[in-house]
Amino acid sequence: MWTGEKSRSEKAHERSTSSAAVHEIACTWYNVCRESHEKCKKFGPGKRYTPTRLIDVGMERDQTWKLCLHPQDIEDAPDYLTLSYRWAQDPTVLLQSCTIEAFRQGAPIAGLPKTFRDAITVARRFSIRYLWIDSLCIIQDSSEDWARESVLMHDVYANSACNISASASESPEGGLFRDRKAEEVGLGYISVDLPNLGTKNFEIWDQFYMDRLTHGPLSDRGWVFQERVLSPRVLHFSRSQIVWECFEMNKCESFPNWSPFPTEADYSRGVKTVYDFFKSDSGSDLSPTRKGDDGKLMSVGVYNQWMHLVKTYSRSAFTCPVDRLIAMSGIASKFKKHTGDEYLAGLWRSRLVEGLNWIVVNPVARPLERFRAPSWSWAAVDSAVFP
Repeated sequence: MWTGEKSRSEKAHERSTSSAAVHEIACTWYNVCRESHEKCKKFGPGKRYTPTRLIDVGMERDQTWKLCLHPQDIEDAPDYLTLSYRWAQDPTVLLQSCTIEAFRQGAPIAGLPKTFRDAITVARRFSIRYLWIDSLCIIQDSSEDWARESVLMHDVYANSACNISASASESPEGGLFRDRKAEEVGLGYISVDLPNLGTKNFEIWDQFYMDRLTHGPLSDRGWVFQERVLSPRVLHFSRSQIVWECFEMNKCESFPNWSPFPTEADYSRGVKTVYDFFKSDSGSDLSPTRKGDDGKLMSVGVYNQWMHLVKTYSRSAFTCPVDRLIAMSGIASKFKKHTGDEYLAGLWRSRLVEGLNWIVVNPVARPLERFRAPSWSWAAVDSAVFP
């Protein structure tokens, strides 16, 4: 006899993702990853890197934060967190030429948007002193600083200890933490009476479960796509629970000790496989150290991986459409480094013919704007493309 019932683990779940118990789960995932994941060690931060600017979150009871400059204020490369969030239409707190000195002296945490305040709480709980937030670490009224720092963002995220993702928030005021009901976290299960084995319980899930958890206001944001792919670890604060991503595992509070695989989530496949061919000892077609059978620098396997990412990325939305090409540049730099191929506005020289063979999925009228990419590049259109 089959009976559907509520999850047996409901009582174990806290009523808010801000609780100490939820934080302990996140800490366990983080520590296990740093200490025992060989792939994460290999593909994670490979050098001690310090961004140009970092936010000093202070100690637990401190009421202020301050901006630190490297190397003036920070000598040794520290661990730091990054934050992915959705920008406000009219941001209230920004790093500008006129606020640099005030921020270096210290500013009240209470004056920051809620998501930023919550991120400071998370950093302190992880005992990580520094945090990187783009709007507070890049001078927003300086085109020169933006040009310089935007091309370094892939290093900022790739060398972070962990990326904190405000996956459920529409704006910086949405915060990270959410109240929830226990049944939102607990899984359903079925009881099956088996001959000679008695009653066995089976938890219910499907291959899209993890993707649904992380789906939200950030899912289609172009800059966030790159942040998520490049970061060695991502801790999502979703609508109902926290979710973990790294190169070796996907976990959530519903599945705190094991990962439900396989998953067909676009992001998950990108995060798991984008670095798989960046192995000097790989013997597969995805190895960058081996040319394709046709002698081209980029093998078919590597090129297919690139186009899979382009297909997913092209569905992204941008506040500034002109960012469409540059927001992919960090991922492109990884491919360039490991293949030696030449990057040409979204395409690759050794695969230029194949790269031109893309179509627009849903054509839309595009108003005249300043140049951002050649007309032959998929980055020149504001629509999803199919390579």
